[in-house]
Amino acid sequence: MCYAIPGKITGFQDKKVIIDYFGEKRYAHNDFVKVKTGDYIYAQGGFVINVVPEKEALEILEFWKETFFELRKVDLRLSKLEGKSGASKRTRAILDAALEGRKIKFEEYVHLLSLEDTEDKEYLYKVANFIRRKYHKNACCVHGIIEFSNHCSNNCLYCGIRKDNASLPRYRMTEAEILDTVKSAVDTYGFKALVLQSGEDPEYDVDRIAKLIKRIRTEND
Repeated sequence: MCYAIPGKITGFQDKKVIIDYFGEKRYAHNDFVKVKTGDYIYAQGGFVINVVPEKEALEILEFWKETFFELRKVDLRLSKLEGKSGASKRTRAILDAALEGRKIKFEEYVHLLSLEDTEDKEYLYKVANFIRRKYHKNACCVHGIIEFSNHCSNNCLYCGIRKDNASLPRYRMTEAEILDTVKSAVDTYGFKALVLQSGEDPEYDVDRIAKLIKRIRTEND
């Protein structure tokens, strides 16, 4: 599930709409909603979700305006790698390789996951934020997930819900329970996009999930 702020459509490019967010340009596919230039819309996951009434959109944007620019300043400050890092030589070497786009080895991942020194961890956070901003700017999407089943026919060793994990209590939501959860997410909490997730549960095959998604769209349009 995603929260979103409204953006204003300023034009169209191929099959995408061009959206303005406080002067920043974004693009989104539009396969479901009838829109025109000047409309305010919610977009999540690269898709237009719905049109927002102008009065409602302007009220939301007015509330977020100062916070948006303040967060952008903080983001820019945190994304800088200026100054000498006090991180260890090995940590710097691994993260510098990541900055250059070079592949990190397995044992180097283990090293990063085992960091305890404060300056090592601070440098890791800075590099991660720098790379995140390089590819995604200051856009983000906070997801909540409807985990509708933890039954799984696979046995991936890294995964807690693998088939042979006999100590795990299993559950499976009914379609009615899933629909109730979706309705609560949309109507009560204002989420604009939903993610359904489960293990490879044979009770929920592709056809059944596809029909469920169609019903979700119909009942929450």
